[in-house]
Amino acid sequence: MSWQKRVINFTLRLGEASLLTLRKDAIVYSASVSEKRPELARRAPREEMRDAGVGIALIASCMVDEDLPLLSLVADCVRYVPWQYEHYFVDVEGTFDDYLRKFTRKTRHELRREIRRFADLSNGAILWREYRHPEEVDEFYEHGRQVSRKTYQERLFDGGLPEGEESRRNLKRLAAEGSLLAYVLFHGDKPVAYLNGYVARETVLVAENMGYDPEYSEWSPGTILQLLMIEKWCKERTIRAMDYGTGEGSHKKFFSNRSCRCAHVYFCERRLRHMSPALAHMAMAQISRGLVRGLALLRLKDRVKKLIRKRA
Repeated sequence: MSWQKRVINFTLRLGEASLLTLRKDAIVYSASVSEKRPELARRAPREEMRDAGVGIALIASCMVDEDLPLLSLVADCVRYVPWQYEHYFVDVEGTFDDYLRKFTRKTRHELRREIRRFADLSNGAILWREYRHPEEVDEFYEHGRQVSRKTYQERLFDGGLPEGEESRRNLKRLAAEGSLLAYVLFHGDKPVAYLNGYVARETVLVAENMGYDPEYSEWSPGTILQLLMIEKWCKERTIRAMDYGTGEGSHKKFFSNRSCRCAHVYFCERRLRHMSPALAHMAMAQISRGLVRGLALLRLKDRVKKLIRKRA
C-alpha cells in the first residue's frame, strides 16, 4: 500500500460539540500500522504531493519512537501533530480462556456475569450475526444505522456508521473484495450493538465503527458483542488480531492486550490555503482544552459532559 489521493476532514470542535468541518484534498498513506514506521513522520512526502497536485499529506496512526512537537517545520512543509496516543490491539492467541486471563479474577467473574445477564434478558439465547458477503450488506447497514443514529458519538461528533448511499456502496465494495467483517448483537429482533471494519493482511480486523443502543447500557451490549467476537476468533482461528484504529478510548484499553505509541501526522505545504485548515484546527483545539481545564478547576467538567450527552 502507499499514498492515495482522498478528501480528508478537519473537524473543528468545542469540547464534544462539532462546530464546522473543513474538507480538503490530500494524499493519505494507506497501510497497516505495522507498516507506518517512525521514519515516515520525519520526511515530508513532497514528491508524492506534487504528483497528486495537493498541498496536504496525512499519516494516520503512524508509529513514533518519541512524542513529536505539535507544530514544526520539516523541509518546506509545516508538520502538524494534533494527536499522540496509545494504539490498541487485541491479539488472539490460544483459547478464549487464555485471553480472559489478561483480566483480574474479579473482572473475569463480572464479564461472565454480564454474559449470563444478557442471556437471561434474551430468554436464554444470545442472538448475534456476522456479515461478510455482498448480499448481506443491506441487512447489516440497516441494523447498524438503527443503532448508530442513537449514539451520542454520531449526534455530537459526526461519528458512527456514516449515513447515505456512499457508505453503503463502500461496504459492498469491501464485501466484494472479501475484506468486510461486521457484527450485530440483537435483543429479540432489535439490534442493540454493532461493529464493522475491514480485514487487512488477511487476518487482522481493523475496526472502523462501533456503538450500542444507550437504552440497553445497563446490559453492556457493546462488551457482550466484543467478547462473542473474540471467543469466535479463538475457536475458528480466522482472525488473529483486532486493530482498534486511531485514538484512545477506555473500552479499547480495557479489551486490548497489546499497544504501541502512534501519532496523527499532517504535512502542509507552506501556503496559506494549505496551512489554514490545520491552523484553525489547532486554534480551536487550544480553546477547547482551555475551556475543559476551566470546567475541571470549577469541578463542573463531568456534570457538563453528562448534560451535553443527555441533550444530544
